[in-house]
Amino acid sequence: MALIEQFQTYIPPITPQHLDDCLNQQQNPSGETSLNTNQSQFEKDLFFDKRILIVEDNPANQLVAKSILSRLNVKFDLVDNGAEAVEKVKAEHYDIVLMDVRMPVMDGLQATKAIRKLDISASSLPILAMTANVFAEDVEQCLRAGMNDFIAKPVSSAILKKKLWQWLEREKQAVSDGDSNATIELKNSELTTSPSQVIDLNTLRQLIDDTDSETVVSILHVYKQQLTDLQAMLSSLDCSDTDQVNQLAEVSHNIKSASGYCGAKSLQELAAELEKACRYNTIQPESNCLKLLPEVINATIAEIDRIDIADL
Repeated sequence: MALIEQFQTYIPPITPQHLDDCLNQQQNPSGETSLNTNQSQFEKDLFFDKRILIVEDNPANQLVAKSILSRLNVKFDLVDNGAEAVEKVKAEHYDIVLMDVRMPVMDGLQATKAIRKLDISASSLPILAMTANVFAEDVEQCLRAGMNDFIAKPVSSAILKKKLWQWLEREKQAVSDGDSNATIELKNSELTTSPSQVIDLNTLRQLIDDTDSETVVSILHVYKQQLTDLQAMLSSLDCSDTDQVNQLAEVSHNIKSASGYCGAKSLQELAAELEKACRYNTIQPESNCLKLLPEVINATIAEIDRIDIADL
């Protein structure tokens, strides 16, 4: 736990100008809000000429991150595994790396360790974990690998912007670690909620605000395909086949994350239960999650088909 207590995030001083800039931001009445025109001068200065590397293999998560960063006028590159991330950091300059933890080829923990060994500049490069698992043991793993901070999935525009702001300002002002004054709060209660409907429309509305309607349509399309693939995998699952169970663990992890973005709370909870059962090798044909998943998946797909983004 000592590492977690040391895991602190610097919050720069807020000046009256910063507050004025934030209060003066206006949204476009057309609904197609873009920070290209409404971004505060403080944000324009902060994000000017900055480059961010997104390391993420989930298509839905990629769409969200790309859309949010585009609206912030931040230049970014995207790779879908840790090995490619290491090569990118070798060849290019980045101000921040947004690193998924679970990925094929090389995971985020291995990639972070490899990046830290490259050179002096890479050893101090801010690497922020993007993960759906933010319990104490998960955070400690990220710390030991050399990550600086984490962003819990599903990622919101407000939280991502806040984290970028904190770390870019930290680099800009070259503040020592001893000046940090805000610690990370692990709120497990925020990670599990009792679902009241198949898809929470308020979550989708927030996703539209964070990205845009066109992006959300694409995210739902990708999500529906992921659910269809999961259906096929479940229909032929052999719980005694280690390879199948390991593959199902990765798929359920991605479904858990995408479900959070799309407001599918019932499916998010079941996917989390399934992932845990697979990773701890306790999955059985009579497991509760396996019994409930087919019905919940069908209901979620049907709800996606019914939703008209234009009406939200």
